[in-house]
Parts: sequence; C-alpha cells; structure tokens
Amino acid sequence: MSRGSVAVLAVAVALVVGACSRGSARGRTTAQPSPTKGPVSCPGGTTARGEGPPAGERAWCELPDGREHGPMRTWFPTGKKRSEGSYREGKLEGEWTSWYDDGTVRTRGRYSDGRVVGTWSEYFADGELALEVVREGEVTHHRSFHPGGKRWKQGDYVSGREHGKWSEWDQSGKLLAEIDYDMGVVRGTKVPNAGIGVPECDRYIDAYMRCIDNKVPEAARPQMREAMAQTVEAWRQAAAGPARDGLGPACIAAYDAAKQATSSMGCEW
Repeated sequence: MSRGSVAVLAVAVALVVGACSRGSARGRTTAQPSPTKGPVSCPGGTTARGEGPPAGERAWCELPDGREHGPMRTWFPTGKKRSEGSYREGKLEGEWTSWYDDGTVRTRGRYSDGRVVGTWSEYFADGELALEVVREGEVTHHRSFHPGGKRWKQGDYVSGREHGKWSEWDQSGKLLAEIDYDMGVVRGTKVPNAGIGVPECDRYIDAYMRCIDNKVPEAARPQMREAMAQTVEAWRQAAAGPARDGLGPACIAAYDAAKQATSSMGCEW
C-alpha cells in the first residue's frame, strides 16, 4: 500500500471525527565476555577464516565446500564482541548471543539445524525485553513489547505462519484488536467495543478493519488500528449526544471516500 493510500484512509477517519507485564526482563544485561583476540579455534577438517581485533571484525571456520562449520565471532570496531555462536554444516547450531556496543545483551537463543529451539529473546538497548519467541515443535509462541514495558503483540505461528488468535495493544496498554488467523490468512478481526449502534458507521468500521488486515503492509497496521480505536471512541461519545444524527451521513461519506481510495488495492467494501 502506498503512503498516499494510508494517508487517505487516515484522513477519511479524521473527517468523520470532525463531523461529529510484561514480565521483568532486567537482569539479562550482564557484562559480555572479554573480547577474544585472534582467530577462533576450528574443528578438524575445517579452515580458520577471518581475524579478530585489531586486524579484523569477523572470524569463522569453513568446510572445504565453503560452508561455515564450527565457532563464529564478530566484533565491533572498538574490539568489543558483537556476536558469538556456531554453525554446523552451514546452519546455525547451539547457543547464539549478540550484544550492543556497550556490552548489553541484544539477542540470545539456541538453534538446532538452523531453527530456533526453546526460547529466543531480543532486548532493547536499556535491557528490557522487546521480543520473546518460544518454539515447541512446529508451534512458535510470540510475545513482543513496546518500549517501556507494555505488551504489543501476542499470538502463535504454526509452520512459520500466523494461526489462531493474535492480540495487539497500543503503548498505553489498550487492546486495539483481536485477529483470527488460519495459517496466515485473516478470517476475522474484532475491535473491542467497535459497534456504536449507528449502522452506517458500524459498516464502515468493519470494512476498514478488513482492509487493514488484508491489504495494508504489516508495518503500517498498528498505527492505523490505533487510529481506528480512537475514532470508534469518539463516535461512541458522539452517538450518545445530540451529534448522533450527523454520524450516519458523515460515515457514508467517509465510507465512499475510503472505498475509492483503496480500489487499486483490492479492499472489499
């Protein structure tokens, strides 16, 4: 979706409005190991490649066919360690850790045959948890957080695709939407207390959310869902007062404008 289309949808919402714990993650920022000088120690049958500080910033082991096999380390230009882990026949294997340049842990997790096993975590620069995925067979449980500790998204992947109910919150902790997936395909979306009792507006809300879920790029969805949640609240307040009579015509106008603006995207209105 183009930036222009996203902007038009946002404007359409604005026209209608005008018409009417995460668990603690601290303690995971322990100091990194002292930088390792020189190349890594490679297993038999492999060749050491690269160099450590001060001459280089990456060192690894390589099989005769060019695949990485054995330990691998990278460093910042300052000489501090950037990442450390190992490969097995070209695929990530075992414990992997990366750091920010101040020594704070950035990511930590375990791999087997190139795939995450158990828990994999990513942290903000202040040490707070940003993302946690827990893999159990073909199911991966996903939890992500806004800076400051509030939940952002939560749900499951099955074989790499969203499946079942996913929930999304704004930075204040307010639930924005619950999306029902069937192996990556959106089956439906629930916006908390979306219905306001004005048919024209309820129809617009439903169509708007379907467009967001199925056609809007994922990176733009949170902002648009949050805008819709705020709009719904404004409509609800207007519907409870003398401005109610003006909501229907305003929602019809916004509906028609959004339908035209998103026609090239294939949104169903």
